[in-house]
Amino acid sequence: MGAITGPAMSFPGPTSQTWTTPYPATLGTIAIDGPGNVYVLCQTGSNTTVAPEMAVTIAASWIVTPVGTTANAGRGPVGVVADLGKSSASAAPSAAFAASTAIWVQVYGRAFVQVGANASSPSDAANGPTTVQTSLQTQFFVPTSVVTPVGVLGLTSDASSLDTRLIIRGITVADDVSLGDVSTITLVSATHIGARVAVMLNFPEIGPYTGIAFVS
Repeated sequence: MGAITGPAMSFPGPTSQTWTTPYPATLGTIAIDGPGNVYVLCQTGSNTTVAPEMAVTIAASWIVTPVGTTANAGRGPVGVVADLGKSSASAAPSAAFAASTAIWVQVYGRAFVQVGANASSPSDAANGPTTVQTSLQTQFFVPTSVVTPVGVLGLTSDASSLDTRLIIRGITVADDVSLGDVSTITLVSATHIGARVAVMLNFPEIGPYTGIAFVS
């Protein structure tokens, strides 16, 4: 097998950095960090509720909107705003990013995402690899009622409860998740529900629940 080669790539800054116009790179620019996580440079547009660890939908214009009950039209790719650790933060910020800000949104690799909407305790996710997921795969879904803050996903190990809800395909609980990965975030503010879980992202997208949730 031949060696994989390509042009040298450089990026305007780490995942902890944000930019106002003029942006240092074209929106939609893809970056890969050392561990192999993949990010896309996106813009918050006029939305001022986007913050770390929120799940967002990514428009064709690369403008992101927090996943919510009415903002997504049931379609489109999903990403996670660079989590607190990748944003060099140990606690939830007190304010979201300003409008028209360029930020890194993760679409592949291990990440932390806010959870808890319309679901059982997020701690179920930490038990998933050893108990709950032995018969049912934990599903992440779009909330069916307004959640504060927005951008919070639901999760459940009970497939029968999904009914006709929209689920997020391409996001699973990380197989190395621990109770510490579902711990309460300190200094919880209007930007963070206080519960998170470690996940693996594989270019997620919103799609209808098809009833296929069982794993062997």
